[in-house]
Amino acid sequence: MQKITIKTGPTFGKIVVVVGYTLILLAVFLLFVGLSGGDERISAVFYSVVIPLMLFIGIIISFFNNRIKIDFKKETIFTYAHFFGLKLGKKETLNKYQSISIRTKKIKDLLEQTAKTSLRAKHDIVLLSVNKNEELILTKIANYREARDFTLQMAKLLKKPLVKYKV
Repeated sequence: MQKITIKTGPTFGKIVVVVGYTLILLAVFLLFVGLSGGDERISAVFYSVVIPLMLFIGIIISFFNNRIKIDFKKETIFTYAHFFGLKLGKKETLNKYQSISIRTKKIKDLLEQTAKTSLRAKHDIVLLSVNKNEELILTKIANYREARDFTLQMAKLLKKPLVKYKV
């Protein structure tokens, strides 16, 4: 295994993604109404500018996903936003990170966060930098046993020690 790609979820929060899908559906509906000889009060500008803009924004916020690609041979990690084959992100060396850990969040902490985090995602698998001031979340897993198994597997592949997460 030379490379692994981890899908970390939508670039935008889940609520924003729902808004994106809603914009797409609304744009398609309004386009259908316009094509079927709907309301004459709606101007041509609306059909030629607003509906395509709604559709474009809806597609952008609905289909951007964050991913992480780890190349074990080159010892690099590429964190990027993925959109229909387009990759926008940065490449770093794995040497920047010295260890891997599981960060467990309490439900209270999750409730205080924005809607971007799922309440079921309690365990973050993180790579920690040498001085532990930077971390990279590889994935979020709800079940602790699955999180532990994934972390052990990644620690072995990355040749990084598994350490206890300290706040």
